[in-house]
Amino acid sequence: MASKNRRNKVKFKLQPELIILIVCLILMITATIIMAIPTKAEKTTTNLNNAIYTYNQENSSNTISYLPTKNVYEETSHSSLIKKIKNEEYVYVIYGQYASNSNIVSNLYLMQTICEDEEIKKIYLYDSTWIDEYDDTDSESFNIVANALEKDFNEGKSADVDDFDLLESPALLVFYNGSMIFNSQSYDYDNWSMYIQKAFYLSKVNN
Repeated sequence: MASKNRRNKVKFKLQPELIILIVCLILMITATIIMAIPTKAEKTTTNLNNAIYTYNQENSSNTISYLPTKNVYEETSHSSLIKKIKNEEYVYVIYGQYASNSNIVSNLYLMQTICEDEEIKKIYLYDSTWIDEYDDTDSESFNIVANALEKDFNEGKSADVDDFDLLESPALLVFYNGSMIFNSQSYDYDNWSMYIQKAFYLSKVNN
C-alpha cells in the first residue's frame, strides 16, 4: 500500500519566457551600472568645475562661469599628445596643474568661449603634477627623462619660440603641423589673457 505521506514530485521546468525575462533583467541592470559610471570626459569636466567652484569661493568679487557638459578640454598622456601633434593641424595644450593653478582655472571659461567662436575643437590638458612629486629634479635620472620629453616638443619648433621647459609651469603651447609655434614660456606676462590672445588668435594669423 502506498504511503499516505509520500508527496508527488513535480519536476521544475524552466520556461523560455522566464529565461528571456531573466536575461532582459540582467541586461537592464548591467546597462544601468555602465551608464552610471562617468566617462573620462565627464570626470574631467567635474574636476574642472570643482576647481572653478573653489576659485569662486575664494574670489567672490570676481567669479567665473562653469563649463558646459560638452567642452573643449581633454586630458592626455605624453605619448598620446605627441601623436596628436604629429597628426593634427593645430594642437593647443595647457601644461601644468590645471585643476589647482589659479591662472588656468580663472581662464577656463574664457578659453572655452574663444574656442567656440574660433571653431577650435580641443584643448589638451597635460598634467605636471608628477614633476612636483619627483624627489630630485636635479638628479641624472630626472634629467634623462625630462630631456627626452622636452625633445618631443622642441623638435622642429619655430626659431623665434623658446625651448619648452618641463620645470616651468603653467604654460600654454600651440603646435602647427607638428611644429611648436607658440610657447607662453617665451614671454613674461603677469596676465594670462595676453597669452590667450597670442595663442588663439595671433598664431592662426601668422600661419
